[in-house]
Amino acid sequence: GDGRSRGGTGNAIAIVPSDSTLLSTITAARLKRTLLRMSLLQDCMDAAVVIGDIRGRDNLLTKPWLVGTLGLCSALVGVYDKWVTTA
Repeated sequence: GDGRSRGGTGNAIAIVPSDSTLLSTITAARLKRTLLRMSLLQDCMDAAVVIGDIRGRDNLLTKPWLVGTLGLCSALVGVYDKWVTTA
């Protein structure tokens, strides 16, 4: 014969993606992973503010500078997420 294996699938030919295809797939996966991590961070910051509101006492989570910082960071993550997903 011609050296090809005659397995149970007939004359199937394996298609190997090009380097540029693999690179774009890896880049997209990294972007998705980064967005998921940032979304988790945003949820944690929002949860910290909510916990501070629920406790209601004078504690670290009710300090105006911390609540403002957490809110600003959460907003920046949200803006970045929208920017990347609509681009």
